[in-house]
Amino acid sequence: MRVRFSDFEYDGIALSTKGLGIVSFNGMQDDDITTDSQRTFNSISLFGGKYQPFVTSTFEDRLEIEFSIAKNYCEDNEDNPYFSIQEIEDIQYWLNRPTSHKFKILNEVEYADVYWEGSFNLQWIKVGEETAGFNATFTSNRPYAIGEEVLYEKELGGDEELILPDFSFDEGSIVPTVVIELKESGDLVLTNIFNNVETKTEIKGCTSGEIITFDKLMQVSSSINSHNIYNDFNWIFPKIYNVYGNTVNKFKSNLSCDCKISYNPVRKVTFS
Repeated sequence: MRVRFSDFEYDGIALSTKGLGIVSFNGMQDDDITTDSQRTFNSISLFGGKYQPFVTSTFEDRLEIEFSIAKNYCEDNEDNPYFSIQEIEDIQYWLNRPTSHKFKILNEVEYADVYWEGSFNLQWIKVGEETAGFNATFTSNRPYAIGEEVLYEKELGGDEELILPDFSFDEGSIVPTVVIELKESGDLVLTNIFNNVETKTEIKGCTSGEIITFDKLMQVSSSINSHNIYNDFNWIFPKIYNVYGNTVNKFKSNLSCDCKISYNPVRKVTFS
């Protein structure tokens, strides 16, 4: 989608600090805006096609955002609106990365806690032999934006519960990062209760003082190298669940432990 905003930050560097701004070049349309990548609904046909219930829904593509960049017409650039080879190289070095980095819209209150991850492709805009700017296409590694990290911490064990609301604007589940520091030894059972359904994550043979980490990329590790955690894990990762009208997850542990759960909520946003 093509968007309108004034400044952005990429990998911690603001566009404006490079003397650049977001512009609209002649002939470029910027008012055909959608929200984000769209779902594809897969269904089966029943009763001769009279009823076609959804069986799955998937995002078929990542989000792309398009805009144009040129020099700000401040005092330093009034006489030289074009880009030198060195300036072109610097901008491409900054934006056209092989890996994803944080892209955040600046100076817009509604986007203060929203960002994307991804990288850019750039097309040069030529005026005669000179380079006057760039058409930038940002490709995200997700089909939507995400919010800044949310962190919950609590000591669990016995009847203690960690109440965790999911602030995502999307039904489904998220794999959070969960860090558990055990205060007693035994077979760990971490339970999430959502919609009266219990989901249990189990690891056998845990030791007091051991730190177990489940990360958002679905990897598990232990601070004790001798613990063969892969053999002792039931391979059910902790998840945060969300349905429209109910976003409250309740985590419990059978062993006494300090529990930290962090995640980035899904944000469905549009631009103006």
